[in-house]
Amino acid sequence: MMEILKDAKVRNPDNRKSLVAVMDGALCLWSLLSTVLAGVKWVGILDIIHVVEYLWKVANSLYGENTREGKKWVYDHLMAILQGRVGRVIGGMKQILNKRKKLKSGQKKALRETIKYFENHRQWMRYDEYLASGYPIGSGVVESTCGHTVKKRMEGTGRRWSIKGAESTLLLRSVYTSNDWDAYWENHRQQEQKRQYGKILPLLACSDDFSKNKAA
Repeated sequence: MMEILKDAKVRNPDNRKSLVAVMDGALCLWSLLSTVLAGVKWVGILDIIHVVEYLWKVANSLYGENTREGKKWVYDHLMAILQGRVGRVIGGMKQILNKRKKLKSGQKKALRETIKYFENHRQWMRYDEYLASGYPIGSGVVESTCGHTVKKRMEGTGRRWSIKGAESTLLLRSVYTSNDWDAYWENHRQQEQKRQYGKILPLLACSDDFSKNKAA
C-alpha cells in the first residue's frame, strides 16, 4: 500500500486530484486506509458488486432464486442506490422486517445482515456523486487486469521468481498489455543514447544516423 501511495504522490505531487479507492466491505481495511491516507485527498467507494450480492441475498430469500419478482426487486433497489437513495432502501428493508408477520428465520437473517452492511458502509455508497464525477464504482476492471497481466504471465509449471525479477517482468508485461511496446523501446533507445553518447556526439559533430535514416 505504501508503494502505491508513493507512486500516486509522484503522479499527483500537488494533491489536487482525489485518490479513488474501490474496496470490499472489510471494515478493518477501511480503517487501515484512513490511517495511511491521513492528510491526503481521497474518495472511498464500496465495490458495487458487493452491494449487488447483498441485494440478491434478500431477493432470493423473499421471492426464491431466479424469479421474475426477485429480479425486479434487485433492479429497482439497485437503481435507487445508484441514484443516491441508500437511506430509502435501508428504510424499505426495515419496514419489511418489522411489518411482515410471516417472515421465516432465513428471510429475517438476510434482511438484518443487509441492513447492517448498508448502514456500516453508507458513507462509501454515494454512487450518484461517484458516477457524476466519472469515478469507477467496481473493481472488475482491476481484477481482470490482474488476471490478464499478472497471473497469465507469472504462473505456470516450473516458473520461479525473485522479487526483483518478478517486478522487472511485470513492468514489461504492463507496457506490452497497454499497447505501448514500440513507444517504450523508442524512448528507451533515446534515453540510452543520451546517457552514453549525449556528450560525445556533439563534440564530434556526429549526427544520430538511426534517427536520420528513420526520418528519411
